[in-house]
Amino acid sequence: MNEDDIIDIEDWSMIRHPFSNTMVLTGHVKGHPMSTKEGHKCTSSIQSICGNLVRTRNSIYRLGKVSDSYKKFCEENNLKLPGA
Repeated sequence: MNEDDIIDIEDWSMIRHPFSNTMVLTGHVKGHPMSTKEGHKCTSSIQSICGNLVRTRNSIYRLGKVSDSYKKFCEENNLKLPGA
């Protein structure tokens, strides 16, 4: 894995995708090799998580700041945040 291949994602959360019923990341992505536009994205399905790195079906993401609402949800439901 090359450092240049890792995509940073900020203000992120994990959700169950309504159509594929898989877990995905959503958040603000910068520097995605398949998109010239920056902004809010939904990733492909999560394959694995190791610390603050999340491997999806197509890419590797580095988790930055978590979404405030997702952090609150996790705290209220005693869920551990990835990368924490």
